[in-house]
Amino acid sequence: QIVNTERVINGGSGAGDYAAGSDCKWQIKAPEGHRVVLAFHRLNTELQRDLVYAFAGQETSATIIAIVSGNNLPPIIKSPGEDLLLWFVTDMANHASGFEVAVSFEPQRAP
Repeated sequence: QIVNTERVINGGSGAGDYAAGSDCKWQIKAPEGHRVVLAFHRLNTELQRDLVYAFAGQETSATIIAIVSGNNLPPIIKSPGEDLLLWFVTDMANHASGFEVAVSFEPQRAP
């Protein structure tokens, strides 16, 4: 899914738990001269098994800037550039309610 507006991403199944073997990707594109800012509001995944990755680009081959799992909300995540790929991947075992993350954009600082 492509995201190019500020919004909330819900990585779960609404009121239920996320499905086994989930593989969901959001390609987030900030406006020119801006970067992506992620602020998690809720996090409930199987620790170190069901993972939310943030990549500094649009592909999983890009540099990983964060890996999130468990129940503790991470600090705010900021992309180094205009592109960020968010990837939620789960195993076939235990399930939980997933996550909710606010996507916003901020101007990049001049070098």
